[in-house]
Amino acid sequence: MKPETRRKRRPRKIRRRHPLTEQLIRSLSILLFFLSSHTLCMIQFEHLSLGEALWLTLTSVTTVGYGDYSAQTVMGRFSTVIFIYIGSIALLAQVAGMYFEHRQMVKRKKRTGEWRWRMKNHIVFIGAPKGLKQHQFAYNYFKRAIVALRQSALKESQLPVIIVTDFFDDLPDYLTELNVYLVNKTTVDPQVFEHACVLDAHTVVFMATNALDPMVDSVNFELIDRLRQAGFKRNIVAEAVMDESRNRLISVGANHVVRPIRTYPELIARTILAPGTEKVIEDLFDSVGEECVRYDVTVQKQWAHIVQVFMQENYGTPLAYLNQFDEVIISPAGIAQIDCKALFVVAREEQLQSEKILQDRLFRLAS
Repeated sequence: MKPETRRKRRPRKIRRRHPLTEQLIRSLSILLFFLSSHTLCMIQFEHLSLGEALWLTLTSVTTVGYGDYSAQTVMGRFSTVIFIYIGSIALLAQVAGMYFEHRQMVKRKKRTGEWRWRMKNHIVFIGAPKGLKQHQFAYNYFKRAIVALRQSALKESQLPVIIVTDFFDDLPDYLTELNVYLVNKTTVDPQVFEHACVLDAHTVVFMATNALDPMVDSVNFELIDRLRQAGFKRNIVAEAVMDESRNRLISVGANHVVRPIRTYPELIARTILAPGTEKVIEDLFDSVGEECVRYDVTVQKQWAHIVQVFMQENYGTPLAYLNQFDEVIISPAGIAQIDCKALFVVAREEQLQSEKILQDRLFRLAS
């Protein structure tokens, strides 16, 4: 029998803290040492209980000084001078100042995308679309896409979102209010997956940064391959500039491939929430295969009966109708009694009919 081979563990990366964070931790550790030492001295020399000694230490270091307890012995007073007056009071003020400075630093780093996030089960967008109006175009694109996500009733719609791009200096408030975060790195940066917690994501979306450049497909091909090689098992959505790239992206690990339709960001949202719907929507955008056609016919009948006629006669699938007030009613209830001026139908080329034939057939249905 072959000896069992153990999988080699990848060396664990040591995260280096920011110098301000290191200084804050160091100062806080010294402060805790001084306070603990003073508390123990009060127990030893003043014969106080632990609670009383701790209370005396805290009221002394904060300079509140209630006076209900105080050091009476020489050693107790000497300990108070060394550990509180000389050591702790100035250090406490320093620690407080560093803490607020640290808070501001963390807030700034999160805002500008320099923060290393710790998330699970979130959505990651790798790259940002670039348009003629540069940043504003990309901001508006993400706003519409993420608003479409948030408006859904599905539980995945409320997952936090991370955008990975070096195109943004920060995020506007209307995106951060939608639970959106930024990682300010290039898409090919080796630390991208770590800083955006990509391996723990629910869905990863690889954007076409330039919707007219076929080279973007090659970049996304390499990124998807690297992500799958790293062990990512969940959903990957990729934009493909060229239709010829679709099979290549799928072969390397993309689950769903969509066209970069910049005027319709909701397409990405629907692909994330209901994978597969992108094929239906994309098919309606072009004239290849099925297409949505309008028939200017009039009929007054229950919607279910109209759908039944179309399905039985192989005329296509009715999706909506135009009522007498020129309102387009989409997916009406089957029992709805409609009075329409036009029907919107998804049909293949061989299913297309003249409006006269359809009007005659529907007239017989209504009579």
